[in-house]
Amino acid sequence: MAWLIGVAAVLVTAAASAAAVSGSGASAASKHPATKLARMQAAQYRLMQEKSADRTKPSYQAGLREAESVNRPGPVRHAGIMRINEGPFSPAVFRIQDAYQGPVDGAWLLAYAGAVVNISTGEAAGGALAVYSERNASDTLRLVGNFRAPATTGPIMITGVHGDILTIKTQAGAALTFDLATDTYGD
Repeated sequence: MAWLIGVAAVLVTAAASAAAVSGSGASAASKHPATKLARMQAAQYRLMQEKSADRTKPSYQAGLREAESVNRPGPVRHAGIMRINEGPFSPAVFRIQDAYQGPVDGAWLLAYAGAVVNISTGEAAGGALAVYSERNASDTLRLVGNFRAPATTGPIMITGVHGDILTIKTQAGAALTFDLATDTYGD
């Protein structure tokens, strides 16, 4: 309660001071020469403008563009045959035996060898290559196509590579080739 009386006393004193100044016709501005007052007001205005200046953070996209513009070496990729058993698709659709990755006509290709799966039985329905491409190491995979091997009932495997030509072995032991540049099989 004592604090409330103190606040009331301060307010009464402030009101009395304001009444005395306004009643006498004097103002706080008249205590300073006009040029000094103008300079003070200009300085306060500049300070207010600086404080209210837009200081937004750069957008997420701007940060990504800046990060991409920095010349950093990309991950090192090595061409060759990989013994893997997973890829960018469900094993319920395609079972992988192995894969090849390497450059072909300016693109980086990934060719997954294996078998297409019969969805109703869950068994291999025939050998095939699923070929994907990337422009660079940070690019997303793009499907080039699924290429069924001629006259095969089981999975196929990549046994060798010469340039753009993959050498493939069927489950029965027959040898095939696949040209990655033209997406065609040969004997």
